[in-house]
Amino acid sequence: MKTYLKCLMIIGLFLLTLHCSAQKLGTGPDPDPEKTGLGALRQLSSCDELVAYYEDLAESSGSACNRDDVDCSAESGGSDDSADADSDTETDASTESEDHEVAEADLAKSYDDRLLTSHGNDIYLYQVSPVDEARLLSTLELSGTIEELFLGDNWAAVFTVHNNYNDDDLMIADVSSENRLWLIDLSDPENPVVARTIAIEEDYVTARYDSTDEVLYWVAQGYRSTDTRELEEIVPHGALDDDETDLQEDDCANVLVYEGGNEYDHNYWVSVVALPLSDGLESSPISTGLVMGVPYETFVRATEENLLVAIQNDTDSTSIFSFDYFKGNTFEVKSAGFIDGYLNDQFSMDSEDGLVRVVFTQRDDDWNRSNYLKILKNDGGELETLAVVGPFGEGEEVYASHFTDDWGYVVTYMSIDPLFTIDLSDPENPSLTGALEVPGFSTYLESVDEDHLLSVGVSDRWDGSVQLSLFDVSDRSNPSLKFSHAFEDLPDGSEALGDHRAFSYFEEEGIIAVPISGYDYEITGDGYYDSIGRSYLTITSIDVDSGFNAEASLSAADVFTISESETECDWAFRRTLMVDETLVAVTNGGIALFGKDDLTAAVSTFAYARESDETNYCDSGNVEMDVFISID
Repeated sequence: MKTYLKCLMIIGLFLLTLHCSAQKLGTGPDPDPEKTGLGALRQLSSCDELVAYYEDLAESSGSACNRDDVDCSAESGGSDDSADADSDTETDASTESEDHEVAEADLAKSYDDRLLTSHGNDIYLYQVSPVDEARLLSTLELSGTIEELFLGDNWAAVFTVHNNYNDDDLMIADVSSENRLWLIDLSDPENPVVARTIAIEEDYVTARYDSTDEVLYWVAQGYRSTDTRELEEIVPHGALDDDETDLQEDDCANVLVYEGGNEYDHNYWVSVVALPLSDGLESSPISTGLVMGVPYETFVRATEENLLVAIQNDTDSTSIFSFDYFKGNTFEVKSAGFIDGYLNDQFSMDSEDGLVRVVFTQRDDDWNRSNYLKILKNDGGELETLAVVGPFGEGEEVYASHFTDDWGYVVTYMSIDPLFTIDLSDPENPSLTGALEVPGFSTYLESVDEDHLLSVGVSDRWDGSVQLSLFDVSDRSNPSLKFSHAFEDLPDGSEALGDHRAFSYFEEEGIIAVPISGYDYEITGDGYYDSIGRSYLTITSIDVDSGFNAEASLSAADVFTISESETECDWAFRRTLMVDETLVAVTNGGIALFGKDDLTAAVSTFAYARESDETNYCDSGNVEMDVFISID
């Protein structure tokens, strides 16, 4: 196996705040910590060193950094080996790099006039454009539970999970769970063929596809007991088609050890597989890398320049690593740095012109919060502080962040929603230029143009209605709420509040699609409340001059034929895609197709084969959903 290493992972916590105070830019304490070495990333020199590392863990009751044989000093710069490997890297802020277009896996993907979705163990391939010629091209049954997928030009990649308690056909022996990648040949779309199956031990985390270099990245995360001492037990296993294998080279040269966090963090690992697809599905070389000792709270951001990974050691400190994309079967840790605080989600970090920009929150012993934006520069492998803005939004929590080339936008929240504008055009002298306080809060921000921001969030109504907002930021010193639209007559939950993939803004058409699901309550004859699950697809036009205009608010019952044994929850809306001239609504029970010139009625619907005991999905409306995914 060729050497490859990347650290990816997504688990975020949607944190609620307890206190609110005035929003002013202050000088505040410098948020740079004393460098304790948390976040050290060490390249192993041999498999014997990996075994020794776990032997020490079995005998140690604290952090690896407390051991005499581990150098976690500040001078290591996150790892001596990382800095040495990057000795030829340009450190100037103007460093040029190839722009990468990177997509994330999801439960539905389109390519040209085709759409790929899944249900249960089956994938469904449709031709959906033109809308009046739509048809189901093929289905294919896989084993396991389908998590996410990609669709490309005559190929598909599907990720499934398998557990030994419900699947007696695991590809990897003696494991509790595994996740698989199915590479499917769609050159004959009516007869899909599995070209290759690859398995990795433990849990599926996420996947990305770099269309620039045609490389598929796949990430798994697992756990090892501290008492594990044998190499074959330490290193996770995989299977390539029918051949089981270890996911490392014989010399463990592709294994890094993360030496931060507390003692429990060292039991976790992340494995990353890079699969170039440019030479075909069956002949693609497979490169893997391992990061041992990675804590569970980790955020990833894929930008056009590089991959950013933030590892939250605890609520007081976060290590940030910048990685180069896969090039020529090599992978480099470009730089590593340290933040004295914690991030809200992966939208809290970004890279531009070789600089890393990150928004974070500090919390003192009395749980008093303050927020900062820090700009970091690669200095010989270390992400050193170039400039800091803050504190701002004191007493509040960061709920949303958004970066453009020269500006940063941050939403904090407790009882109101302050939107802060931060000038980043001079990275050595950034400044907070304006602040706007509005009721409610936003959970996701997106640029409409250079002068307007679009957001989805929650209104200040008693029921917390889902709300769209349009902010005018043409005058960054005085941002304003230009328009807002709350879905007051609908349930108060949306998957879009916790997963930006459920929020669809179609710029060319000027429309926004948001699924809303939850429960209505009716009083029964005996005086009790009866909960009734509802699901809606809301379609709203947006114009920066005239604001929002509700085009359609379609319930699942309006679109699909629901039997007496089913509810709207069984057909809950999840995603919306625009495929040529066709708007596709993806639900738990099937898909609905709309001509984009008439969004009030579906032209046609396609239902999945359904099981009678399936779980409904109206609970998708929980605004405290804790999974965030970001991709540019």
